[in-house]
Amino acid sequence: MDSWSGPSIGLEDYLEGMRTELADIPIKNAQPNMSKVEIQAVKKLKNNPNIVLKKFDKGRGICILSKKDYVSEGHRQLLDKKSYLKLDYDMTTSTTDLVSDLINEMCQSKEIDKALADYLDPVDSAQTKTPVLFMLPKVHKTPKSGTFIGRPVTSHCGSPLNRISEFLDHYLLPEVQKAPTYLKDTADTIRKIEQLVLPSNIILASIDIVSMFTSVPQEEALEVAMEALEGVDPLSFDPPMPNLQYMRKLLTLVLFRNAFEFNGHHFLQISGTPMGLRSSVSLSCLVANRLVQKILHMDEHILSFHVYMDDSLMMWSGSVEQLEIFVSKINDLHPSLKFTHVASENEIQFLDLTIYKGDRFQSSNILDIKCFTKPTETWGYLDRSSCHNPSVFKGFIKGELIRLVRNSSDKKSYDDRKTIFSEKLLSRGYNLKEINTASKEVFFENRQAYLTEKPKRSNKIPLVFKSQFFPQTKWEPHQTCHTEALGHR
Repeated sequence: MDSWSGPSIGLEDYLEGMRTELADIPIKNAQPNMSKVEIQAVKKLKNNPNIVLKKFDKGRGICILSKKDYVSEGHRQLLDKKSYLKLDYDMTTSTTDLVSDLINEMCQSKEIDKALADYLDPVDSAQTKTPVLFMLPKVHKTPKSGTFIGRPVTSHCGSPLNRISEFLDHYLLPEVQKAPTYLKDTADTIRKIEQLVLPSNIILASIDIVSMFTSVPQEEALEVAMEALEGVDPLSFDPPMPNLQYMRKLLTLVLFRNAFEFNGHHFLQISGTPMGLRSSVSLSCLVANRLVQKILHMDEHILSFHVYMDDSLMMWSGSVEQLEIFVSKINDLHPSLKFTHVASENEIQFLDLTIYKGDRFQSSNILDIKCFTKPTETWGYLDRSSCHNPSVFKGFIKGELIRLVRNSSDKKSYDDRKTIFSEKLLSRGYNLKEINTASKEVFFENRQAYLTEKPKRSNKIPLVFKSQFFPQTKWEPHQTCHTEALGHR
């Protein structure tokens, strides 16, 4: 029987029924969840030409900065001639042409199909905006003088490099994850820590790469990435990986064409990976991983060494003096990647954890864990008056409680953090009843289940009906015959 490619009468009827129901939903006049004074204050701040509003580099919070100080910090960093080159023109048009020509060539060579080419081609997908550099204030590292320090990030939304970088990361990230020292997230860190039975005289150390994203040599990043891709089976990916010749050309564009604008001036990054593009983390981590493999064989006192991007957690069996010598040695391994470290015989902060020698360590030589919060934390949880579906608030509370359980190796630590969490929620407009309702679904006894890594989801894209939620929408019980089938109430 020949397949029928005409319209589906049943599907069209279903969609028409859904449109009818949605059109019949009564909507009351929307009321703002902010007072007039608050709205006026926000508008005043937003329209003030002398200030800049940016979220914290780490943690929740908004920083109000003097625009003069903000611009001054930007130019201070951009004057580093080892990392940036000032341009007298905008490279966006020429970069767009180069990317477009390469994508079209790959399509004609059957390396990618037409649909993917249309997505990647910056001309066809209107990805032709000039990238813009902005800075996130490092409030956790602000010196006593109060000088503003910013983390430079390039916004590549709509830029010609944005989608090809996303495409490259599809093939690069799995290579990063193959490293034996790789840490995926906090849960992965906890799982690996709790597998270690350590001697009682162990020293805990956190070793960080200084400014990794701007310090990685671009030529080295290109060669290390190509070495990693040479061992890849192209057909193991969907879509299959293009041949290495084209992968090198794509990587070259991403690494060497990262031009951007800041305060009306144009610059080109000539050292480091383009912070703000999807593939920058993978490219930097591949270079760092190769360096870490050398470090692992440098000293017999290294009992464990794990890496999360530019942060490393090490268990050291030697003395503090020997550790200082070791860090000095690893700083001679690479011309531009340098390390700083913090060490302690009792506890260390890593990611959102405090790892320490507590009761469990005294009894079984397995390190204890509890939540760590930076002193700059503002506890800016989602305000209860926000226009979100009620299920969002319950899900948020439950999710945060699961994180607190996961990050606490003993129940007392969890109970203490749960109390603080409840207090902060009450101050954000939540009521005790809904907090307790969500809390009843989370049990400390289920900690191992929360830590268990979930299997990967199927690559099949689910069919999801998505619509905006308004508290003013009144959904009648009888209005469910079509939309309830798609999970919307």
